[in-house]
Parts: sequence; structure tokens; C-alpha cells
Amino acid sequence: MKEKDKIYVVTTMRIGFKYGDKEPHADGKYYSYEVRTSPDQKKYFTIISDRTWGWYNKFEDAEKCVVENWADIYESEFNYAVIEEKEEGILMFDNNNEHWYKWEGTCKEGKYVSCNKPEEFSNIVGFSF
Repeated sequence: MKEKDKIYVVTTMRIGFKYGDKEPHADGKYYSYEVRTSPDQKKYFTIISDRTWGWYNKFEDAEKCVVENWADIYESEFNYAVIEEKEEGILMFDNNNEHWYKWEGTCKEGKYVSCNKPEEFSNIVGFSF
């Protein structure tokens, strides 16, 4: 059996806290906000915004894209980046094939450095779209 081809997908995320309603609104939906709008809202850790930038045939190229901040993938917003290794075929995800990076420093002088996956996302896979 032929080994499946792999690609390495680069996604950046702004991760932080939001505040969510405990009860649904009249339309049946739960809404969340970046600032507390009422005292009974619960605070939770989540992906606030994200962007999948592209994919590479080699991990080395994907990692270079992240650590060198190609095309300003940080955009003064995305405090985390992840490279996901994916095989050809139906999208399957695996925690063991993720490489995480966190922005350290200022907008002008900062860079992405290797880090652990945020513990709050330990059971979540599939960050690229």
C-alpha cells in the first residue's frame, strides 16, 4: 500500500476570553461578547478569530512561514499559530500532528516561538478551514 501524501496547513488564531449568556435569547441562540454585558455571564476561553493562510508540502516550509511571519500572518492580532499535518483524503485530525507557536514580543519586534498547545484545547482538533 502506498504511503499517503501529506500537507502542512498553517492557521493563526487570536485566543482569549469571552463572556457568554447562560440562557438563550428569544431567537433561541446563545451569544458571546468580548466584554461582560451583564453580571451573570460566564467567562470562557475560546478562539476569538482565526485565519488559515495556506498549506505546504514540507513541514520545514510551513514552519519557516510561521517563525519568519511571512506576509505578516501575525497581523497585530493572532497570538497563536498552529501547523497541522494532514494526509490525503477525508480530513482527519490528530493531536499528535500539531505544532503550536505563540507570539512573543511587540508587533514590530516580536516573533512566533514554539509552545505547547493551550490546555483548554487539549481535546480539540481541526483548526484549519
